[in-house]
Order: sequence, then C-alpha cells, then structure tokens
Amino acid sequence: MNKYRFWQAVLVLIFCISTGLLVYQMVYMPMRNREAAERLKGEFPEGDIPPGGSASSKERSPAGKEKGILSVDLAALREKYPDVQGWLTIPGTNIDYPVLQSGEDSPEYYLKRNYKGERDANGSLFLQWNCKVPESRNFIIYGHNMNSGAMFGNGLRQ
Repeated sequence: MNKYRFWQAVLVLIFCISTGLLVYQMVYMPMRNREAAERLKGEFPEGDIPPGGSASSKERSPAGKEKGILSVDLAALREKYPDVQGWLTIPGTNIDYPVLQSGEDSPEYYLKRNYKGERDANGSLFLQWNCKVPESRNFIIYGHNMNSGAMFGNGLRQ
C-alpha cells in the first residue's frame, strides 16, 4: 500500500511540474513578450497612423472601423538598439513586434533572444542576415508560429 501511495505522489508531482512548465511557456512568456514589445513601442512613439497608411501620408482618412496604429520612431529606437531594422504590425492580429537583424557570423542570433539580446524561448522576428534594408524591396522575416498566438501564431487580438 505504501508503494502505491509513493508512486501516486510521484505522478502527481510530475503532473504539477509539467503543468507549471506548460503554463509558463504557453501563457506567461508570450504575455511577457507582448508587454515588452508594447513597452518598447511606448518608449519610442512617433504618432498615430491611419490603418493602411504610413507616417508620411498627408491625407488621413480612416479605413474601416479600426483606430489608428501607434507608430514607432525607428531612428531613436535604433540609437538604443542598433539591431532593430523595423517594426512589423498587422492590425487585427498579435503581430506587433520589432524586426531585428544580426550579422553573417551569427545569422540566427535572435531565434531564441529578445531585442535586448536576452535569452527568450519565443525569440524575435528577425531579417535574414544579408537583407539590405535601405536598398532591398523584398525582405525575408523569420519568426516562430507559436501555439499561444504569439509571434506569427494565429491568435487574434481581442
């Protein structure tokens, strides 16, 4: 009878640890990353852009029922974080993140790192190392398709 209770306790402990790890990876980390991206965007605001428009648009006519999108001052952002090459926002989705780029020596540096270079299981959106932002018209952006809806996951923003 004692062996049965021992193994039962071991299985309950394994279940609790596994559940904790899943909640951490699938709920806490994506939430923390989304908050970090929002804080970063808030630190370097440029102003509102109408949906489908750009910061340089002269005429500001709203498209649909969506509110304007908060733009980012990329010049100021790049002063503090030089690997940031742009910001990708797709209205109606969770895609609202900085896009980073590392060098040829470490092309997948941001696969498991955030914009600060800290270890992060979700990683960051990043450009292929040889994309030239000012010269190119096409870019290859890498990112994870997370089950939690983060990064390129299919979770829609409420």
